[in-house]
Amino acid sequence: MSTVDTALHWIGGEWLDSPQHRDSMDPATGEVIGRYAGGSESGAQAAIDAANQAFSSSNWKRDSAWRALLKPAA
Repeated sequence: MSTVDTALHWIGGEWLDSPQHRDSMDPATGEVIGRYAGGSESGAQAAIDAANQAFSSSNWKRDSAWRALLKPAA
């Protein structure tokens, strides 16, 4: 059996693990080629909180080019 790495979630500048992991399979061979951390409610909330923090602490939202691009979507 080969060793496979587990991909974690990058949230708020940190790698976060999950209690559940899933296999990533090669569809051609059925071989496990990696693993990834499953999602959770707490992980989703951490991602939402990190996104809100990034949005409120950066100045990209005030950039006129971004406003011009986002205005039609509103």
